[in-house]
Amino acid sequence: MTALQHDTPRDYEIGDLNQLPVAANVLIYEGAAVSVDNLGYAKPLSGGEKFVGFAKQQANNQHGLAGEVMVTLETKGKIKIEVENSMPADIGKTVFANADNKFSLNSDNSSPIGIVYRVESPLSCMVAFSAY
Repeated sequence: MTALQHDTPRDYEIGDLNQLPVAANVLIYEGAAVSVDNLGYAKPLSGGEKFVGFAKQQANNQHGLAGEVMVTLETKGKIKIEVENSMPADIGKTVFANADNKFSLNSDNSSPIGIVYRVESPLSCMVAFSAY
């Protein structure tokens, strides 16, 4: 590609949101950790899959074809979630998901989603997360 020779307006997105098409026969609940299938359609995360964000609202495509419904995702930020066996000394440790609502500090068959930012109770943590 050559250097620009004139002004070239571009499309930009503000913030840390993304919209992805939802897989067929899938229900994604608000607050769910989300991944994509091998065709690029969003679905509730299962352990070992690529984390793409947290669902901002429910996306119900249980009776539709792939892509008929879109899900809006928070792709970066801080979120309050339950992290199994967390304690104040865990600040900065990697948080993993092995389901759409199961988070721990254990990497076995899990997907990294972020780090412990603050521990608020034995189960409740603020996690700084990033999808990419």
